[in-house]
Amino acid sequence: VRASSLRATLRLSGQPVENPGKAQYAALKLFSASGLLARCKSVIVYCNFKSETEQIASLLMSNHVTAKAYHSEKHKDEKEHIYRLFKRGKLRVVVATVAFGMGIDMQDIDGIVHYGMPRSPEEYVQEAGRAGRDGRQAVCVTLLMEDAFLRLKSLSFSDGVDEYNVQKLLAKLFDAKHHTSQGEGAPPEVVGRYLKLKRHAAAHATPTPSLVLSAHSMSVAGGAS
Repeated sequence: VRASSLRATLRLSGQPVENPGKAQYAALKLFSASGLLARCKSVIVYCNFKSETEQIASLLMSNHVTAKAYHSEKHKDEKEHIYRLFKRGKLRVVVATVAFGMGIDMQDIDGIVHYGMPRSPEEYVQEAGRAGRDGRQAVCVTLLMEDAFLRLKSLSFSDGVDEYNVQKLLAKLFDAKHHTSQGEGAPPEVVGRYLKLKRHAAAHATPTPSLVLSAHSMSVAGGAS
């Protein structure tokens, strides 16, 4: 991330949240009289998951902070209504996924909260850059939670298949016994490849699970065992 990508008027900070059970209250505390966002009038709280937007918006509302959740499952009319309220200064906080922000025409957003790490540096720069367009100082806070990081990391690999299951699948596909039982006869290179894979699979009969196994990779493992 280049330093020139962010305005000098943005006050950037990160706050570790050691207890995952108190993450939402850490977000609420930012709006308290002594919190970093105490003087901010227009704030976007960015979340990685739709369920989080609803939970945090509800918590803020129950503590006298006007807030609405905004995500892709909201009806178009409701999303437009939320945006109008926010733009007119009648709604202090929008708790949103990345669905909120594209095409926003507001100069006076003075607070951005990232509830957990953004998915990429580019996403962070883009979302933080929606604050302080009027040239005044704006506050950008990221709540850093280990469990949220691990969850986000797992999603980034959710479409992958670990090497062990790839090897098992290939061994099944190139099973020399299958070829010979059909009277086809396995080519020598297939037999060699099969034996090599079989030795590898046997050596890893009790593999250490990877951080994430997608549903696809688990089904492959089940079918090849």
